[in-house]
Amino acid sequence: MSLPLDDRVALEALCYRYNVATDERDAEAYVALWLPDGRWDGPLGCYQGHAALRRLIAELAASEAFAGIRHWPNNIVSEGAGDQATMVLDNLLVRATPAGPRLASLSRSEASLVKLDGRWLFSERTIRIAEPVS
Repeated sequence: MSLPLDDRVALEALCYRYNVATDERDAEAYVALWLPDGRWDGPLGCYQGHAALRRLIAELAASEAFAGIRHWPNNIVSEGAGDQATMVLDNLLVRATPAGPRLASLSRSEASLVKLDGRWLFSERTIRIAEPVS
C-alpha cells in the first residue's frame, strides 16, 4: 500500500535520525525513536523496551569493534496505510580509518512502524548481515 508523500519523507527522516543517534551513541535520542516496548533484533542480540535499547547503545559505545562506524542507508522502501507502516532498507556500515573509509558490513533491515500522536516510531526492527557471495 502506498503511503502519502509526507509520511514517506517522515519515515526516511526517522531512518536518518536512527542512524545518527546510533553513530553518535546518543542513547536518549535513539530511545526517543521507539515505542516503549520497541524491539531491536540483530547480530548483537535482541533488545526490547527503552531500558534494553539504552543498554544496546551503551554496548555499542563500549565496543572497539564499532569505533569509527557510520551507517549509510540505501534502497529505502516504505509501505503502509493509516498509522501502520513497514520499511525495508540496506545499510552500509563504513569505518573511518587513517587510510580512508572502509566497508565494515552490509545489512538488510526490516522495520515495523506506528504513527503515534502524529509521529512515526519504530515498534520493531530486525537486522541481518548480508551473506558473502562466492
